[in-house]
Amino acid sequence: MTKEPPSGEIETDQVIRDAILRELHRQTEDGEGGVAEYVELIARRLVEKAAGGDIQAIKEVLRIEDTATAGEAPRKATIEWLDSGSSSVTDPADNSCPSTIGYSGSPAS
Repeated sequence: MTKEPPSGEIETDQVIRDAILRELHRQTEDGEGGVAEYVELIARRLVEKAAGGDIQAIKEVLRIEDTATAGEAPRKATIEWLDSGSSSVTDPADNSCPSTIGYSGSPAS
């Protein structure tokens, strides 16, 4: 048998949730001479941390992206190495891994 919290706790939780949501959508200076909602600044900082190599931020961004694209058809990705003109296309439906046989240390061998 589950014990329900008193109704005052439920009301307090809703008041706090509403206040946080209002603050997240309040506009403020964005540090770049413009204005943005706090939620946009939080998303920007999360993506910046992920781009900087923060593993937890990377996991969160990928989790959010995966949730946002659930149910969509798999996409192809083109990967281009910065030090050469070669590229390869990967298909998510193809579960095979690239071969490392004859690996010479160069991405485009």
